[in-house]
Amino acid sequence: MLIDTTKTSWTFIPALLLLFSSAYVGAYYSSCDKSSCYPATGNLLIGRENHLKASSTCGLKQRERYCIVNNLEDRKKCFWCDSRQPSQPNAKYSLSHRIDNIVHSSGSPNAQWWQSENGVENVTIQLDLEAEFHFTHLIITFKTFRPAVMLVERSYDFGNTWQVYRYFAYDCDSVFPNIPKEPPRNLTEVVCDQRYSSVPPSSSGEVILRVLPPNLHHMYDDPYSPEVQNLLKMTNLRINFTKLHTLGDDLLDNRDEILEKYYYAITEMVVRGSCSCYGHASRCLPQDGTNSKPDMVYGQCECTHNTKGLNCESCEDFFNDFPWKPAIGRQTNACRRCNCNNHATSCHHDAAVFELTGRMSGGVCDGCTDNTMGRNCEQCKQYFYQDPTKPFTDHDVCLPCDCDPGGSLDDGICDSKTDLINGLESGRCHCKPNVEGRRCDMCKNGFWNFSESNPDGCQVCTCNTQGTVDNQGCNKETGECTCKRYVAGRDCNQCIPGFWGLSDSQDGCKPCDCDVGGAYDNMCDVLTGQCLCRPHLSGRTCSVPEQNYFVGPVDTLVSEAELSNCGQDNCQVYIREPYRDGREDTWTGTGFMRVFDDAELVFDLKNIPATTNYEIVLRYEPQIPYDWDDVRITLERLKPIEPNSTCAEYELNYNAGDVRSVLLSQDSRFAIASPPVCLEAKKEYKVKINFQRYNNRTINPSASILVDSLVLIPHVESMPFFQGSPANEQRLEEYKRFKCKEAFYTIRKDHLLDSDVCQKYHYSVGFYYLDGAFSCECDPTGSTSAICDSLGGKCSCKTNVVGRKCNRCAPGTYGFGPEGCKACDCNSVGALDNLCDVSTGQCKCRTQTYGRECDQCEPGSWNYPNCQRCMCHGHTDGCDSRTGVCLNCQGFTEGNNCDRCIEGYYGDPRLGIDIPCRACPCPGTVESGHSYANRCALDSKTQDVYCECQTGYKGSRCNMCDENYYGNPEVPGGTCRQCSCNNNVDITKTGNCDPHSGKCLQCLFNTEGDNCEVCRTGFYGDAIHQTCTECVCDFLGSQSRVCNSTTGQCPCLPNVIGLTCDECKPNHWKIASGNGCEPCNCDPVGSVSEQCNQFDGQCKCKPGFGGTQCNQCQTNYWGDPNKECYACDCNPEGSATQQCNQTTGHCNCMLGIGGEKCDTCARGYLGKAPNCNPCGECFENWDQTQKELIEQTENVFKSASEIKATGTTGAYNNQFENMEKKISEIRNILQTTTKSSTDLQTLNNVIDQLRINLTTMDQLNVVTKTIDNTMQRVILANLTLGNLNAKAINLKETAQSLKNNSTQLQERNVEGALNLTKEAYDKAKTLKMEENAQDRLLSDAEHQCKRTELFFGRNVNSFNQGIKDNEVTLEKLNEEMNKLYQEIPKLNQQICDKGGETCDKLCGGAGCGFCGGLSCEEGATTKAERAYSFAKEAQKHIRDKEAKGEELFRGLSQANQELNLALANTKDISEESQRAKIQSQSILNESYNLIERHDKFLNPSGVQSTDVAMKVEEVLKLNINLQPEQLRQLSEDINKTLSQPKNIDTIINETAGDLSLAKMLNEDAEKKQMAAKNILQVAERVETALDEAESIQKKIDEGILITNQNIVDANNSITNIKTETGVTQDNVQKVLDDINIIENKLKTLQTGFLKNVRDANEVKSEAGTLIQEVEDTEKKASQLLSLYNDASNKLDNRAQIAKTTKNNSQQLLEKASQLSANTTLKLRELGDAEQIIISQEESISKLSKDVDELYSMMSDNLNKISSQADHYRTCNN
Repeated sequence: MLIDTTKTSWTFIPALLLLFSSAYVGAYYSSCDKSSCYPATGNLLIGRENHLKASSTCGLKQRERYCIVNNLEDRKKCFWCDSRQPSQPNAKYSLSHRIDNIVHSSGSPNAQWWQSENGVENVTIQLDLEAEFHFTHLIITFKTFRPAVMLVERSYDFGNTWQVYRYFAYDCDSVFPNIPKEPPRNLTEVVCDQRYSSVPPSSSGEVILRVLPPNLHHMYDDPYSPEVQNLLKMTNLRINFTKLHTLGDDLLDNRDEILEKYYYAITEMVVRGSCSCYGHASRCLPQDGTNSKPDMVYGQCECTHNTKGLNCESCEDFFNDFPWKPAIGRQTNACRRCNCNNHATSCHHDAAVFELTGRMSGGVCDGCTDNTMGRNCEQCKQYFYQDPTKPFTDHDVCLPCDCDPGGSLDDGICDSKTDLINGLESGRCHCKPNVEGRRCDMCKNGFWNFSESNPDGCQVCTCNTQGTVDNQGCNKETGECTCKRYVAGRDCNQCIPGFWGLSDSQDGCKPCDCDVGGAYDNMCDVLTGQCLCRPHLSGRTCSVPEQNYFVGPVDTLVSEAELSNCGQDNCQVYIREPYRDGREDTWTGTGFMRVFDDAELVFDLKNIPATTNYEIVLRYEPQIPYDWDDVRITLERLKPIEPNSTCAEYELNYNAGDVRSVLLSQDSRFAIASPPVCLEAKKEYKVKINFQRYNNRTINPSASILVDSLVLIPHVESMPFFQGSPANEQRLEEYKRFKCKEAFYTIRKDHLLDSDVCQKYHYSVGFYYLDGAFSCECDPTGSTSAICDSLGGKCSCKTNVVGRKCNRCAPGTYGFGPEGCKACDCNSVGALDNLCDVSTGQCKCRTQTYGRECDQCEPGSWNYPNCQRCMCHGHTDGCDSRTGVCLNCQGFTEGNNCDRCIEGYYGDPRLGIDIPCRACPCPGTVESGHSYANRCALDSKTQDVYCECQTGYKGSRCNMCDENYYGNPEVPGGTCRQCSCNNNVDITKTGNCDPHSGKCLQCLFNTEGDNCEVCRTGFYGDAIHQTCTECVCDFLGSQSRVCNSTTGQCPCLPNVIGLTCDECKPNHWKIASGNGCEPCNCDPVGSVSEQCNQFDGQCKCKPGFGGTQCNQCQTNYWGDPNKECYACDCNPEGSATQQCNQTTGHCNCMLGIGGEKCDTCARGYLGKAPNCNPCGECFENWDQTQKELIEQTENVFKSASEIKATGTTGAYNNQFENMEKKISEIRNILQTTTKSSTDLQTLNNVIDQLRINLTTMDQLNVVTKTIDNTMQRVILANLTLGNLNAKAINLKETAQSLKNNSTQLQERNVEGALNLTKEAYDKAKTLKMEENAQDRLLSDAEHQCKRTELFFGRNVNSFNQGIKDNEVTLEKLNEEMNKLYQEIPKLNQQICDKGGETCDKLCGGAGCGFCGGLSCEEGATTKAERAYSFAKEAQKHIRDKEAKGEELFRGLSQANQELNLALANTKDISEESQRAKIQSQSILNESYNLIERHDKFLNPSGVQSTDVAMKVEEVLKLNINLQPEQLRQLSEDINKTLSQPKNIDTIINETAGDLSLAKMLNEDAEKKQMAAKNILQVAERVETALDEAESIQKKIDEGILITNQNIVDANNSITNIKTETGVTQDNVQKVLDDINIIENKLKTLQTGFLKNVRDANEVKSEAGTLIQEVEDTEKKASQLLSLYNDASNKLDNRAQIAKTTKNNSQQLLEKASQLSANTTLKLRELGDAEQIIISQEESISKLSKDVDELYSMMSDNLNKISSQADHYRTCNN
């Protein structure tokens, strides 16, 4: 549809014309060499007009007319379309509107357009391209209105499949309901666009489609992703127009005047795109047969990057090494040339090969030449091999195999190439088993006699290949064997002796190389090479000790000098501690022997391991700066040399003798006695060393030297493997050259491992010398590991542990154990040295020192080394040796001097005051368990004891509870506990709680209860946290004003909720009734929810529903309220009321108006509702006739049905005759209806009569008013219409005159003429609008008139009938009102007590506003009020009685709880008594056992006490008369005497007797002293134990008697209590039953009150009875309370007796505990006595040691005397 208005030209938005690649690439590149490239874009329609087609074009078959809606430019409104001939290029106006008219070059005019046929809605335009293109934009410019609905499709497979680009519609929701209309969220989403489908503009409207949505630019960074390509690729484009804009015409009919206004018309269409080259071309070329046009976009790409095809969609031939890919950005993705090594001219791409090579190469060559094959023609064919001297690209690189047929296999095939990893060699043939060579033309080593007939090629040699020279096996021509150097045998298959392991090595076998010392010989196993090892050696060559074994060093025979015998008095043992700074010790053993001039040391040599020559080495440390010139070493053989032994031969040959002289140099640490001495195994020897003279020049008696040890080192040079052969001699020369032997001369052996040569010889010499290896035997206690050093066997020792086996403490340490040894740490002042006993660690103390470290004073003294006596006031014997603080104070004392009592005791224990410490009586002692103070004090003036009470106690003896505490502290076992009032009392006040029961008496913060633990009645909250708040209960919804004491919840009436009972339960209302809430009962169908208004009960109804419960339809609604209600929607102008029929929904219309909603004129009326006018007399006659005909027709149908039922033919004929008569009458009526003025006059009279009857009705007045208004509007409209007609005529005349004068106006004043024309046009337009408005008014008036007439015709009968029905209803109501008026006096009499029709002044009546009164007692109202007041009074009495009953019930419940508590206490007392009994019996049994053990100990079999006493006295009489100092003095005297050798023999004879007597006396004294002390100790213990046992037994017997009696009394009391408790429980149960009966009666009485409100007298009598019963119940309760008090008093008496019994038992238990404590104390004293005896024994042991030393000194003196006597005797001779 065209609108001929001012034309507007459109311009493309520059952004739409950007090249497609700008969305992905920053800039184009003119060259495709280094990046992707793209051809220019353009309009794809240019040059393809013949590829464009439309499904509908106007005028193709014949000339076709079309019109426009309005035209102000030309006079024509309709035009012609004739498209049978194409448009001429330069024609200004053309009737042809073919589809090619929409194609325009840039800058060309667009006067032509395409137009579809008239009224055709489904039209398509399709563009078919010759190749694949990239499509970016679509722009369509329309000549007329744009389509109401359209869609764009495209295909990229030349029309086989189609996909929708986008939908366009003016209302997407209705046309495409399932298609989203918002912007696309991804590239694949298809949406509906409403922007280009609206009605305006009428011309030059555009439809624009962008293939790639601008809002998703971030999603198409990759232009060749599948999503982007699926959108851009295109071979066909189709635009579908599916709906026209009809401008208000809802349906298109087939009338030409309708169809010729609606059609599609396009002035121009641009399909923007470019040829698709995938980034491999920068321009496109025309295809063959394609006509070239300017600005045409061609479809043939000019491909680069080694690609080809219309769209560069594949690689060129022989460029398939990489798969084809689009070029993107700077990635050309060019196709790569296949690598066929110059042996093929074509190839193809294999994707599997490409993946297999790691995406590096996928080209597979086709048709390889030059005897090559493979994916890249990189291999030679079978029976060909690669010439290693040529490159593989050479045409002659593959040569034929030249295998010897006699020695090759597989028909002469050879290896095609050289592959060292897989063992391939180019050109090497596959040989027979025994053949080798590249051509397989010679025998292998070990084979001979090459022959073609032999299937293996060559015969096997008998020679062992590994044993023959060059591993050839034998001569390949003759078969002879030639053995290697160390191989022997006819077949060269054996190693010579001393060799093993036949192999292909140069010499054939390897030497055994057995260790010269570890193996017995140099022979080994020929296969494994294992040598024959000495014991506990391992390894193939026997050079390694087994695990946990070691090789002994050559200096293993060490004799310590400190353990040797010193022949004279000039030797001293010198013990040296190990270095503490980490330095290695320079001595062995524990120390040295200090030797003076002329001294002699004697060493005992045992366990000689082997018979051989030994070097005697003396290790020492010089003490003076001079040499010892003459030291003589003498070997004493205890047994003669075996005549045939090695030693005999050695002595015979060398005559060395047994005396050696050595020089002890001051610059050395060892000396070697030369020549060696020969010692025989398992013989004993003595070595004497005489230190004759330390220096020839001076004489110094104090000169000394420290001798460490004497070492025997075997003479290594005499070992077999060091002599007898050049190899052995060379070995010896190497041993000496490295000075390996000197390593064992000194103590330190760090340099043992310096030389690998020496280390090897050390192992070999040790293996041979000691015949194998020895077990480590590391001490598990002193070593850190069981593995020792393989050379020397030194174990890894723990701290301060020494010895090869780590089995002893180092000097200066002690306590050998798992942690090693501890340092002695002897005190430098009190100890002689830093050496201590290795077991106890006791240092050697000086006089008056004591302790292990000699750093203390003697017991009972302190202040070392200035010792003082301890000051402890006689309460202990010892104090701290350094501070003097007393230790282990006795008598319950403490302090540095035991001068005060310990905590819990009082007194003054100081000497001179002597008030002993006693336990604090608070009120009892701590041991009794009845004490409430940790300490007490003694008043120095009054001597009274004051206890420092614990918290909660008070009084001088803590026998009372403090404020805010309760209990019975004066009774044993009773305690004071803090009153638990939950912080609800003022602790600063007194009397907060009962001091005995703990019940709180002064609760604060609105709390109450025994512990102030609950809120007071009428309050609620958390009493513990003082948050009790007054109850706030709503008086309408709660049963009482008392709420829950914890939660505050009030007792609510039925269906009332809330903490204060102030709201109804959900779905309930009417809380104001005071009786609870009632259910809403909202109708589930009609209500929105089940909840109604809390105050009026109105439910919230759904639209259309009404009523309190929404179970009715709402006012002005109709329908079934059980299902759904509908709005009446009655026309307010045409309906008499807005309420319609609630069943059918039909509105009650005014006269002349009809329709279900009263919105149309009724039948017989004309116009538009509500202005409906009667059709007139004609219609009424016709309508009446029609009604009669309808009735007749219905009668005919009725008769017909009767005929069918009866089957009577006569009746059938009569009916038809009547029908014919009536039909003839109807025909006559119809013929005369419009011509009879009489009938019309009759109808007018009837209408006038009806109008007269309806004048009194409101509806008729409304209709009349409406008709009058309508008539007035019609008159006004007619007047206006007349004016408009006149104005129109004037306008036409004016227009005609203007037209006639147009030429003159143009010539004179063109602008003025134009303005006049515009003003005239505006006026005409205004008049036209006014005319249209008047036409509408007239039409409305006509419709209203018709509607009124129809309404009147339809409703006149029903209206009349309604009037009659109303009258009947009014009559019925009047009758009922009369009846009610007659009943009113009776009702007044019954209700108000006064009859009559009028209101009584006193009693009132119906309609008076009040009823009943003081003098109207017989009325129901007065009775009801009186009954209500009685009920309220009764309810009050009942509540009071309920409160009293509850109080009584609480008292009984409390009595019951106290009774249960008494029972529980009684049970506890019984159990406690039973436990006391059991404990007493246990103590008694233990006492009996103790007495029995004491009796046995005191009376052993065969021993009498008198014998023991006599023995003790004898021992005590014996004693040593001399003290140790006297013995030392005696020794000095003896030495002085000995220094003067006079009468030697006499002295010897005299002292010999004294010596033997001293020995005997010493031994006898020691034995007797020990025995006497042991017996004395036992006797004292036995005597003490007997005394204590007797007293214990007496007390226990007394306690048992008392306990048994108490238990009997307690059992009797418990029995009585149980009996009385049972009686009390029965009484309580009876009272509870009475209370239950009363409660039941109360409930029954309450029910009677509620049911019988009118009977007040009965309520009063029942209340009186209830009061009497309550009074009786109170009397019974008081009696029961007195019984309960009696029972409680008896129970308290019994409990007191039980408590007394318990106290007695407790006292007995305390006595038993005291007895046990005394026994423990005595045992402790016995232990102290035992310690004293042990210390005395140690003193005796020390004295014994002193005696031993004296004895030793006396022996030395005797020996010295004897030796001097011999000397003098020799001199005399």
